[in-house]
Amino acid sequence: TGIIMCTPILVWSVVEELVKAVRRRITPPIEELNLSERAYNLLRRHGFESISSVETVPDSSLLLLSNMDTRALKEIRRSISLWRYRQWQERGFPADGMP
Repeated sequence: TGIIMCTPILVWSVVEELVKAVRRRITPPIEELNLSERAYNLLRRHGFESISSVETVPDSSLLLLSNMDTRALKEIRRSISLWRYRQWQERGFPADGMP
């Protein structure tokens, strides 16, 4: 009985972890930005979960968020820039630039 009941749970857990890994690879979460707690919580509170969702929003719109100031905005933009640079380094400095 233990095998019959535990096998589907194990399979389900493995599938969930695979889906999470693929999702993190396709749309990296903002946790990878190494932000301060304040900046991280600002983004999470306003529904930003992926780096690409923060990148597409203009600075003027981010500044309209409650408790967002220029210091936090600069930190976020700098962290995104550093994250992009690290991604570029990991790919071996391709000559064609970044996608």
